[in-house]
Order: sequence, then C-alpha cells, then structure tokens
Amino acid sequence: IFAILEQNPELIEAGLWLGELYYAEGSYTNALRVVNSSIKQANDLIPKGFHGEINWRCIGNRFYTRLYNLRMRICRCLGRLDHSLRDARKLKRLSVNVDFGAAEKIPLILLQMGDFERAARSASAVKNGVGLKNLARAFCSFVKNDQLGFQLALFSALCEMPPLCKVIAPRSRMILLSEVGAMEVENYRQDLSDFVWPAYTAVPGLAQACRKFVANDLIVEAIRDVWINGAMY
Repeated sequence: IFAILEQNPELIEAGLWLGELYYAEGSYTNALRVVNSSIKQANDLIPKGFHGEINWRCIGNRFYTRLYNLRMRICRCLGRLDHSLRDARKLKRLSVNVDFGAAEKIPLILLQMGDFERAARSASAVKNGVGLKNLARAFCSFVKNDQLGFQLALFSALCEMPPLCKVIAPRSRMILLSEVGAMEVENYRQDLSDFVWPAYTAVPGLAQACRKFVANDLIVEAIRDVWINGAMY
C-alpha cells in the first residue's frame, strides 16, 4: 500500500491516506513530507485571489480540511507547536462546522506552549458545546484563578464524558466503563493523548486540582446521575 501510494504523488487524496498511514505507525517525518506535498497541490488548485466560500456540504471538498487536521496533529507530535497552532487557526477560519474541534484545540496548544494568557483569552471565545470544549474552558479557568468557572466547566465536561475521570484522575472512584460505554472516550482518544494530556500536565497545579475535584463522592454521584438518568440539557 505504501509503495503504491508513494508512486502516485499526483493523487491528492492518496496523499492524505498515505499521510494517515505514516502517522498511525508513528513515522511523523514521512507523514509531514507527504501531507505538505498534498496541501501544496490542493492549494495550487484554488484560483489566485479567490475569496469565496467553499461548499463543505460537498463531501469531496472535505479532504482539504482533513489534510490540515492531520498536519496539525503531526506537528504537535513533532513538537512544532507553533505550526500546529497555525493549522488549528486555519481550520477554524475555513469552517466552523468542519474544523475537527480546532476551536478547543487552540487553547490546549497554547497551554502546552506555556502561553497561559493567550490560552485563557482563546478559551473565552470557545462556545459551549459537547466534546472537549468545556474541558478546555476548565483548564483555562484554572489558569485565570477562576475557581468557580473551573469547577463548573470541569463538571460539565465530566457529565458529557464521565470516563474522562479515569484520564485526569486514574485512581479516582468513578463510574465503571461498563455503565456508560467506552465509546465516548474512544471517540476522543487521539485528542486526549495529543492535546488534552500534554496541556493537563503543562499547567502547574492543574492535575492536583482535577484529582481533588473528582475525589469528592458527591461530585461523582452527581455525574453518575446525570449520565445514567438523562442528558444535561
């Protein structure tokens, strides 16, 4: 498969597949080489001076955002956080509906970079929603010393995805995966390893604050009740 795809560099979508294969096996330098080439080819297809909108409802156009999403991840794994941040912002500009969660990844990348002030400002622009948005807001509220905001956002994030407790506090007494299903964390596993965990460990005192929060039995039972008995909203 690798050989066939390498022999057809003019096939842009093949470049996406090849980049994903290299990324999956941890060959990030090769993945970046292939993806950079595919992005250049894709950009060459866009007329110079074009400022119109791209129809993202056309599935065939979405390989373009997938390329930027993949490069954002590759650069993060290579430690090129400034490049990863640039691609996250590019995704957000391209489409708010097909941005692969770039909005919440921007503050998480900034936290990894140690730029806590810009991370907090960026998180304040993230709209409420499911996924990792509330988790990003929680981390940045902690940075701003907004304890109430931190607790409310963290509670919301954990109600949306209770198994996150096992990620941020592995030894906590929390809901069994058999009760809620493992799919919620599985759906975000790559984001958790690439963006959440590095940010979580980059902020002094954040890990301890999260562990203390989920050590509260009342919090655990409230999250269990919300998840099992109905949605939050």
